[in-house]
Amino acid sequence: MPRHIIRTKVAVVGDAAVGKTALTKSFLSDGRDYPKNYEMTFGVDLSTKMVPIPDTNDIVELFIYDSSGQPYYEQLLSKYWNGANMFIVVLDVTNPSSVRSVPAWADMVRSQAAVRADAIRGVLVANKVDLEARRTISSAEGRELAAALQMEYVECSAKENKAVTVPFEMLALDWHRVFMEKVSSFHMIS
Repeated sequence: MPRHIIRTKVAVVGDAAVGKTALTKSFLSDGRDYPKNYEMTFGVDLSTKMVPIPDTNDIVELFIYDSSGQPYYEQLLSKYWNGANMFIVVLDVTNPSSVRSVPAWADMVRSQAAVRADAIRGVLVANKVDLEARRTISSAEGRELAAALQMEYVECSAKENKAVTVPFEMLALDWHRVFMEKVSSFHMIS
């Protein structure tokens, strides 16, 4: 029986066809479900998954908002992201335009955050690293962009189920740490 179930809202964003839904579905299914055909997300798909925190009896429940990358959904998306605590921006390492739009995606989510824009936690996910021959974005460029945006950086392949759990687990661990710090400071006051 978990001691704490801590909930958090995670927006998964990025341009169309970068692999947001494939990444999310692979994470949710523990690597068993990879969409073989591209299916455009209309608006937002909401999913949840509980992430056990190692060495504790705590669980972080992620409410994952897999968002469309189509520009005509922007106004709608901001309503869903309202109150997000964390976010993942996905880019396609074979598509330079998906990299150029990363700062705009990060800014859009941060503007709707439940916490101060500078306090919301984000991970930049470089997807499709299995397509090495078509890669146009280097690891160094990805890390540099993530650092400039004050985000963590992860490279993955949703297709090959490589490192798909990493960004979600990073966020869950971070949210747990924040929660425990608040609990600890509350106990110090009382």
